[in-house]
Amino acid sequence: MNAQLSPEFQVTERNTLSVLGRGMSVAIKAASRAAMGVHAGFAQRTGLNMQFTHIDGRFKQSAPGPFDQDYMKALFEFGVRVAKEGSAFRRNPFERSPVVTAERR
Repeated sequence: MNAQLSPEFQVTERNTLSVLGRGMSVAIKAASRAAMGVHAGFAQRTGLNMQFTHIDGRFKQSAPGPFDQDYMKALFEFGVRVAKEGSAFRRNPFERSPVVTAERR
C-alpha cells in the first residue's frame, strides 16, 4: 500500500463532487487501516512474523505537489537511513515508535 492513512484536515468545497470525493477518501483510508489491523491480528494469532513500515513523524518535509523530485529524493534518502538504522519496521502498524530491529539475512 502506498498512501497516507493518517487523518488530515482539509476544507471541502460546498458542492456535491467535492463532498463525495472527500467522503470516498476518508472511507478508503478507514478501510485500509482496518485491513492492516486485521492482518496484524492474524499474524499475532498465528505466530507469523509480519512487519509494517510507514513514513512517520521523523520525516518533516512536505510535498509541494505530486511527483516533486526534491521531495521524492528526500523521502527515498529518509527510507534508506531508517532502514540502515534498523528502525523502519514495527510489528503493530499503529505503534508510533519503531520496535523491530531489522534482521539481516
